[in-house]
Amino acid sequence: MKTLELVQQAINGDKQAFQQLIREVRPKLVRIAGYYVKNEYDMADIVQEATFKAYMAIHKLKNPNYFLTWITRIVINCAFDFLKKQKQHNPLSQKEEPSVDPAFDIQLYMKEAVAKLTEKQRQVIVLKYFEDLTIQEIAKLLDAPLGTVKTYLHKGLAQLRKELHVVQEKSPKVTEPKLTIEEAIKMVKDELKNRALSILEIPKHFSPVIEDYIKHEKEKGEAFFTWSTEDEEENIEITLNEDGDLLSLTIDMKEMTEEQVEMTLEEKRNRAEAFLTDHYPDALRTLRLFQEKKLENGVTRFNYEQIVFNLPLNLAGCYIDVNNKGIIVNFRYHGIKPVPNIPKELVAKEALVDKLKEQLSFKLQLVYFPEGVYDKYAKKLRLVYEHTPSYLKFRAGDLEPNLLVDIEEEGGKYIPLAPSNKKIIQRRSIEEIVGVTSEMEIIREVDWGSEIGKVWRERDWQEDHEDLSLNGYFERRNEETVKAFINKETGKVAKFMWFKERKGELQLTREECLEKAVDFLQIMIPDYHLYLDLLDREFDKDDEDNSQKEVFTFKVKSQSGYPVFLEIIHIAVNCTTGEIDHYSGLSFDVGLLSKVPSKPSISEEEARRIYFDHLDFQLSWQTDYESNEEKRYLEYEVCAKDSKKKIRYIDALTGELLCSEI
Repeated sequence: MKTLELVQQAINGDKQAFQQLIREVRPKLVRIAGYYVKNEYDMADIVQEATFKAYMAIHKLKNPNYFLTWITRIVINCAFDFLKKQKQHNPLSQKEEPSVDPAFDIQLYMKEAVAKLTEKQRQVIVLKYFEDLTIQEIAKLLDAPLGTVKTYLHKGLAQLRKELHVVQEKSPKVTEPKLTIEEAIKMVKDELKNRALSILEIPKHFSPVIEDYIKHEKEKGEAFFTWSTEDEEENIEITLNEDGDLLSLTIDMKEMTEEQVEMTLEEKRNRAEAFLTDHYPDALRTLRLFQEKKLENGVTRFNYEQIVFNLPLNLAGCYIDVNNKGIIVNFRYHGIKPVPNIPKELVAKEALVDKLKEQLSFKLQLVYFPEGVYDKYAKKLRLVYEHTPSYLKFRAGDLEPNLLVDIEEEGGKYIPLAPSNKKIIQRRSIEEIVGVTSEMEIIREVDWGSEIGKVWRERDWQEDHEDLSLNGYFERRNEETVKAFINKETGKVAKFMWFKERKGELQLTREECLEKAVDFLQIMIPDYHLYLDLLDREFDKDDEDNSQKEVFTFKVKSQSGYPVFLEIIHIAVNCTTGEIDHYSGLSFDVGLLSKVPSKPSISEEEARRIYFDHLDFQLSWQTDYESNEEKRYLEYEVCAKDSKKKIRYIDALTGELLCSEI
């Protein structure tokens, strides 16, 4: 699953998606914390605190593309809070590094040279060149004026050039011309681009979209390359580490989905293993084929896993997708990991059951099931019992069982809404609802399955084709745009966001903005007061310092008062224009709320009995993110006896057990 999809799911309340995101970005977050504290335990504390704050506030993240920038800011704020509590201000980490090799290793030089800069210069240089943030993003992260950040950058680069000149003068193997720090980074990227082009021949009708290199402090840097057709319907993506090893490959071309002569499973497997051996000659000595899975368009996925204790290690091994022509269309290599310690004894499952009986309770709520989850209940609202806490995992090696820390649900006081006496025009076009002007035109329209995505931008906007960095790519996609998602089934606007900044002369108060928000709700959900409660402002303070917008959060419920799981409506009102800059609405037709039952058919006690009658535990390897080293441990997670799937809910009308893969 792509990162943006995970971010969107996390915004919508998916805990598993949020946890997966944290697993992916945690090394970066630890590095950021390391710029402020030296002690690795302190780094872990900062990241843990930032993770909790991010979980509590992720529903307020307005642009999934900026998730990494957003959570980086939270880490920096937590780091400063930590330093204030410690009554000290440790500068960026200045661990001793080995001296520069006579052969002049440019990457080693950069680490030594950056360590000699002042604290502010180091922050800006590292965030700009090693973490790939823009000047604007750095200014926001450091809460500093743009001009000040530019000054730090200018002085830092000047000092690095001096250091580079000294090192080059001392190294007899370095010849003219002398390298600047920007040129040194570009040199590494260009070398890796040549390596990428040697892996795959790029068709002539493809053009480069992303060419970027991100250097990490404690991990190997990565280079990202993407080529696309003019209509962006076809794409090729390659990721390499700094040594030129292939980390990922994706080929999304129309000719790959055309009808093909079907290869046998054995022929596809041979192609997959030849490809893997070509790039990692010794991989199959450790990895073994664990699963074969048929995908769409004649593609077969081969999962090669590192097996320990008869279980695959998480985030290890690789997968390879092969189409019917024998072409590798998707590849992802996670690597071979250190073999973890196996506990001498595992906790008894009976002890886990006893622990759950002590701690579990069950609450009633409504759940909307989209297509592809439970076919029987597709596009329906069901009244269900959900167990609390929801995160039911145990360390298998702990003989005295304790639930692993559960992220608590966000609390808050909700206020009922009164009906409006205003007469609002209900029938409005999509453009009128979103606020699109006549100066704008549609630049993209994308089919997202249940929704159609539309993007508008002013006709005279000029694109910067020269910046091929990841940040440049996202700016081209988002800058000065308006994005909306239209529900295919209802034709109604599901959500929209203004990335184009709108400024006016008004100075609306929060109360005046709330009136605007309620007027808008009346357009989108005429009987809004029956199904929505407003989160009290005391619990709805936006972490971002943004006086130009007022954000309102509404909880969705049935007329009987049952909350609808993960259904939250957000509305951001521009204080200077009175316009709606952001709206995130219901994922289903509001008419379904009038059809749900007013009470359950089975009691909480009966739901509890059904749950424990079907309860079992499944063993797996997990990463210990509390450790300063890459360590793994065995974990027991609750599952259903027969299917081994995760128990999600008990249907409150039928008593049916509702399970899922994740």
